[in-house]
Amino acid sequence: GSLMTREAAIETIVDALPAHAVVVCSTGKASRELYEIRARRPRAAAMDFFTVGSMGFAVAIAHGIALAQPSRRVFAIDGDGAALMHMGVFATIGISAPGLVHLVLDNGLYESTGGTTVSRSVRFDQVARGCSYTSAAQVSAAVDLQASLAADLTGPRLIVVQVAPGSRPDLGRPRTTP
Repeated sequence: GSLMTREAAIETIVDALPAHAVVVCSTGKASRELYEIRARRPRAAAMDFFTVGSMGFAVAIAHGIALAQPSRRVFAIDGDGAALMHMGVFATIGISAPGLVHLVLDNGLYESTGGTTVSRSVRFDQVARGCSYTSAAQVSAAVDLQASLAADLTGPRLIVVQVAPGSRPDLGRPRTTP
């Protein structure tokens, strides 16, 4: 009951984004929630890429954008299950050191594919540190998420956000294509 919903976490992230930031969002409910948040309050120059149907590839796509456009602020919104599917990219990101903010929304489930439990023993912050990310934090409250997003750090950063499982029953789907 004390954890933020995934949608509340994404809303906190959107509120903290700098102008002209690029956001690459994981498939499933996270993309659906980001799309609806943006639709409720459109913003000029929103640069969102929804990896619909491509579970696990959001951070790899964000990594490529961060390398190709180093002057842009790039954020990858990942799920815990999606991050597990392609953990090798953590090492690639750590070695190439782009200014990428990698957010893993951790609810302990592969929620978009039916709710199968993801291993609770995985510590994404420790994995990121072991792969040479500049910083790695784990948060569970909006105020801590805001502080982590506001930190002026260079290099790749990981923020693991513990969120409650579940989503609104009336959650729509993105109506735009990549």
